[in-house]
Amino acid sequence: MADDRPFDLLMHLGDVDYSGTPEEVDERFLRLWPLAAERRNRALNGNHDMYSGGFRYFERILPAFSQSGPYFAVQNENWVLVGLDAAYVDHDIHIFQAGWLNLALRQADVPRRKVVLSPHQQPFSRLSHQGSKLQSALRHLSDRKAVTVWYWGHEHQCVI
Repeated sequence: MADDRPFDLLMHLGDVDYSGTPEEVDERFLRLWPLAAERRNRALNGNHDMYSGGFRYFERILPAFSQSGPYFAVQNENWVLVGLDAAYVDHDIHIFQAGWLNLALRQADVPRRKVVLSPHQQPFSRLSHQGSKLQSALRHLSDRKAVTVWYWGHEHQCVI
């Protein structure tokens, strides 16, 4: 698809592979990802990426994507897309990331711009133990209705 019209942004929402081995990352992800077909790549850290310590994500994927860290924000005139690392601290975000998020949204002039929030893990799940820490960490955004769209990976069964 990208041969006809290059993408402005391609995002991967985490869980590149099951265990994060070099072979899995190189052969099943980086070799297949259309790096030359677009302008900007971003990848979220997933819990499966962390099974082997996250080394392949941090040492291979981030440099291949010219991405400086596991969370990011990109914006245009109307939207700010925020990718959060909710896998390094499983189903949660670190206090430093929470501070960065608040600053990024303030600088993006939210609510003038609408927010698409993309953590790897979800704020709710069919599995009752998942999501409560992330809901708590981001409650201030939910209470203000500051997020227009939540879009995440992780959930293996997309059913309610």
